[in-house]
Amino acid sequence: HYSKPLDYNEKDIENARKKVEKLSALIEKIKERSKKPIGGGEILTNKLIKLREKFMNTMEDDVNTPLAISYLFEIVSLLNKAIDSGNYSTVDLKNAERIIKELSDFFQIIPSEKKKEKLSDEIRKLIQLREKARKEKDFETADKIRARLREEFKIILEDTEKGVKWKRL
Repeated sequence: HYSKPLDYNEKDIENARKKVEKLSALIEKIKERSKKPIGGGEILTNKLIKLREKFMNTMEDDVNTPLAISYLFEIVSLLNKAIDSGNYSTVDLKNAERIIKELSDFFQIIPSEKKKEKLSDEIRKLIQLREKARKEKDFETADKIRARLREEFKIILEDTEKGVKWKRL
């Protein structure tokens, strides 16, 4: 932590960038799932509160940021697993979003609001062609287009029930 020399290298910077993306993606997932109310009690909230307390205690203990960050990502992992398995309630999601924002504010690591990036006409057209190929069950063409988007434009596609989502590598 702070009493050790800082070791700067590109690999650590890349890992940090991926963690920020993971946090941002989870916030988006929480917002998306919160739109569909799910009943039930607080399935996860007690676990989230305990991890939040560990985080806070760790920060009070000589500002041990590496351990605190590990608790933050333990929360991320817990939430991703719960959301993917459907084992959560709307109350849990609201509490989770509040806790994640609170803890990540310590390090200012979640961008306030992601700006919607505009895709070029060429990329939009490729995504549409891929969708058309998928609907026609031409998966070979769809896979080639996906690979081209990834290699040439650094675009990753995710097929969801609401349509295709994309993000930059």
